[in-house]
Amino acid sequence: MKKLIAALFAAVLMSLGLVGVTTGTATAACPYTGCIPTSTSASGSIDGKFLTVTAEVSAAGNASPRGTFKITADRVGPKGFKTRGASVNNADDGVKLKLQLAGEWEITVTYVPADNSVYERSSTTFTVFVRQD
Repeated sequence: MKKLIAALFAAVLMSLGLVGVTTGTATAACPYTGCIPTSTSASGSIDGKFLTVTAEVSAAGNASPRGTFKITADRVGPKGFKTRGASVNNADDGVKLKLQLAGEWEITVTYVPADNSVYERSSTTFTVFVRQD
C-alpha cells in the first residue's frame, strides 16, 4: 500500500511539473583525450648552413596547449634522402639545425601533445633553400 501511495504522489507531482525527469546524458565539452583541435605555425631563417626554426601552437579559447615540437628537415636530392631532427618542449626561442647539404629542404614541425591531453596533434610544413658556400 505504501508503494502505491508513493507512486501516486510522484505521478501527481510530475503532472504538475514539480518533478523533472531528463533522459539526456550529462557530458563535458571534451571528455576524451585528443578532441580539441590545434593549429601549429612555424617559420625558419637561414644563417649559412644553420637553420633556426621557431614554432607556436594555438587552440581555441585562451588555453595554452602543453607538449613538445618535433622538427624534421628532409632533403631529397641527387645524393639521397637526408633527415635532421629535434624534439623540444618550447620552440618560441628557436631551435638550430645544421643542414650540411645545399639545396631545397622541407621542414616539418609537428606539435605532439602531452600524455592524456585533450589537444590534438597538428603540424605544418615549409621549405627553405640552403646555398652552397
